[in-house]
Amino acid sequence: MATKLLKLPAVLTRVAISRSKLYAGVKEGTFPAPVSLGARATLIQASRNPSAKSSAQEGA
Repeated sequence: MATKLLKLPAVLTRVAISRSKLYAGVKEGTFPAPVSLGARATLIQASRNPSAKSSAQEGA
């Protein structure tokens, strides 16, 4: 199964937190570390992000 990657703004919208809180969560281990594709592109694995998964379920 392929891992779905989301752009940083999409993750911030789904989880409804600020960028600084997301990076604090990465440091704590709550969120997966972002994957850098270059100077201007950052992606985060959606399947490893339990908060994004629960936010998506609440919206449905």
